[in-house]
Amino acid sequence: MKLFDFKLAKQIIKQFDDLGMLKYATLGVQEDWSCCSEAIWDNGKYVKDILDNCEERQEEYQQQRYNESSDKYETLTELFDVYDDILVAGITGSVWATPVIEIVLNDHQTFVFDCSKGEYTNDVLDRVNTAILTAKYALEEDEVRSLEDVQEFKHSTSCEEES
Repeated sequence: MKLFDFKLAKQIIKQFDDLGMLKYATLGVQEDWSCCSEAIWDNGKYVKDILDNCEERQEEYQQQRYNESSDKYETLTELFDVYDDILVAGITGSVWATPVIEIVLNDHQTFVFDCSKGEYTNDVLDRVNTAILTAKYALEEDEVRSLEDVQEFKHSTSCEEES
């Protein structure tokens, strides 16, 4: 099973936020995004509390969720509420779909990164650094274009427009 890596998600968010670029972040599973994704960051703050290290709680949750003899929680909703800090849209990960984080920047650039526990963390962080460079370049290009537009703007008077 591919579990969400909340520690990695927080690292990614921090890298973009430290540069003042981050508007919005969502965690979910890529192949079932419409049903299994949840906002975790919005305009400068976490909108969902998530734990960095949650292996123990994930094991507890799995035991409570799938142990038919467990009667600690009367409903799944009650169980989900208790373990909300390790769940994204009610799940801890997926056996078939890819846990990802979607990052939306202030200028609406969007990036998606794998966000599952495993040996690929360094590769993901390398991709994050590349995305940051790409985003910075795009911002610089937009600023240059905006400056050129202002410099090329020629104010016309109503007399010039009529002739």
